This record gives sequence, C-alpha cells and structure tokens, in this order.
Amino acid sequence: ISGKGGTGKTSLTSSFIQMADNCIACDYDVDASNLPILLKPQKVSSHDFSAGYTAHIDQESCISCGLCAELCRFDAISQEHQVLPLSCEGCGFCEKICPVEAITMYPRSSGHWFEGVFNQKQKLFFADLRPGEENSGKLVAQVKTRAREIADTEQTQLIIADGPPGIGCAVISSMVEVDLIVLVTEPSRSGFHDLQRVYQLMQLRGI
Repeated sequence: ISGKGGTGKTSLTSSFIQMADNCIACDYDVDASNLPILLKPQKVSSHDFSAGYTAHIDQESCISCGLCAELCRFDAISQEHQVLPLSCEGCGFCEKICPVEAITMYPRSSGHWFEGVFNQKQKLFFADLRPGEENSGKLVAQVKTRAREIADTEQTQLIIADGPPGIGCAVISSMVEVDLIVLVTEPSRSGFHDLQRVYQLMQLRGI
C-alpha cells in the first residue's frame, strides 16, 4: 500500500506476483484498479455489488402532496415527484413520512467485482466501484473474502494484493487479516508525509 497514489506500488505488486510460484492476485483499489491493466486477465465471472438504497415513488399511489420533496435534505425528489438517483442518499426518510406509503427503498447497484485468469491458470480478483458510490471498504472485503475462499479450496498458501492509496475505508479494509504489508513511497515531501500517515494507521491496527 501507499499513503498516496502514483508511487509505483502496482508495478511492484505485479513484479511480486510474477515471481511467485503459486499465488492468488488481488487488487483492492476498487476506485481505480490498475493491476488488471498490467496482468491482462481474461474475465471468468462478473458479480454485482449492492451497497445502499435508492428511493422509488409509485406514481399510481402517489397523491402529489409534495411532502417528500419538501423535507428531503438532499433535494433528491423533483417537483414532479420523481427521484433523482444521483442525489438520493438512500436514507429512507421519505419512505417513512409518505402518508400513503407510495415510496419504497430498493437496493442500489454500486459496482461489480470480477474473477479473472492470467498466465493460463493464475487467478486475479478485482472490482470497480461506480463513481460517487460509497462502501469501498465493503467491496474490498467482498473481493478479499472470495479470494480467501478460492485459496482455501485450491490450497494456495499465498495471496498478493495491490492495495489502495490513502488512509480511508478501503485501506483499512485491505489491512484486515494480513501477514505482511509493504509500504511504497516516493522521494518527495508529500510522499513522505503520506507514508507517515499510513504507517501510523498500521500501528493503530497492530500490524
């Protein structure tokens, strides 16, 4: 992992993967996965990732009272009583206050995670979180869980992962149940500053 992007961690990770005799590869940078660009896997399967909810208004049941649009703090409901998906935070408040129960919350597709194969038999697990979506840590956990399941099934002893930059939820999730972390930085003031931040996070996690 690295405290900031652009330090070369993906290049280093791919080198470790190519040198390993037998390993499962993962890319935990779900916002911008670059490991597939270097390893060029063939996608074997694609899976939907849902996190959060989006409101839906049943137009036949709606009485156009305007209460939901008036009280929505995110301005996610138009004056025509249509939900604006990009603005809806999925809090569910509109569903609770609707006097005729015309609003229903539905799970929202937030991205996808993939299983791929490279070098004929090696597996790569990675994901793409849609722009503006939350729960990157949850998606990292999903990728990690699937990789561990395959590792147990195939009795693979080594999982090598390219972690995300920064110190946010995705980084914290990528640190769970790992044996070794390699910190990658660059010779700059900002690079050293961000290295210190991610190192402090490792200490807090007891790694």
